Amino acid sequence: MNTISDLWRGRSGLARTYWLWGVLSGIPWGIALSLVTPGSAPAILAVLALVVYYVMVHVGIWRAASQYQGAKVWAILAKIAVLITPVCLVLGTMLAVALPAYQDYKKRSSIGSSTSPKSSEEYGFGISSRTEYEGTVAKYREQIKSGEIHVFDSTPTMYLKEGDKEWPEEEVLKIGFLWWYEDDYIYMIISNNHPRIPIRKIILGANHGACGTTGQTSYPVDLNIDIQPAHFAAVRLSNDLLFKFAYQLSGKLNDEEQKRWSSGRTDRNDCFNILNAWFSGF
Repeated sequence: MNTISDLWRGRSGLARTYWLWGVLSGIPWGIALSLVTPGSAPAILAVLALVVYYVMVHVGIWRAASQYQGAKVWAILAKIAVLITPVCLVLGTMLAVALPAYQDYKKRSSIGSSTSPKSSEEYGFGISSRTEYEGTVAKYREQIKSGEIHVFDSTPTMYLKEGDKEWPEEEVLKIGFLWWYEDDYIYMIISNNHPRIPIRKIILGANHGACGTTGQTSYPVDLNIDIQPAHFAAVRLSNDLLFKFAYQLSGKLNDEEQKRWSSGRTDRNDCFNILNAWFSGF
């Protein structure tokens, strides 16, 4: 305890405080930080411990410099070093914690990076060509087949729960969305790019033919999973279940729906998009 007290009060001498506790101690701290994963909880704890340690050391260096009886230049240089160190600590914290966390967020959210309204020619995710669409779908199909991505079964729903809240209208366009037909299912990759609001339910818009044509029908769909901010999920919707729901909803099919279910389900002539979204209250 005397060592810590002497260090804090500047009684350990300027040379010893600066070179031993201020400079050489950086070696074990550097080794410790190199052993933890950047952005992880241990890394955050290590950085916080480092900050506490260096606050104590640099208070000691400042006080030791104030008590130094030798050449004034050494005391001045020591105090300048103390003033510069907080900037270095902030930069180190950003490199060890904030930057890796931000890079991880960008990596997870990049699949739905397009935040502008989608044109009628796009397939989703900012894809504007059939070739690019086929390649992206093939990639996700392979990841689903290998088990790398789990698929959740969604269901049409007639009712919202009391705690369900609507997404801000201006944020809906930022939801990344990609879809394809497979085995009488509509597969959907949905990316949540909002910083804090999850996605639980959506309004799925459907057009026979190009997006944006008249006669679009809409279906409330419960994803049966909360897609958290900066995450994506693969969900599928049974075409047969959607057909029954559409009929149950109105007792008959309108012209647009009759076109959809009489044209075959593998022609990919339809267009789906997300018209709205809901999340559970928190």
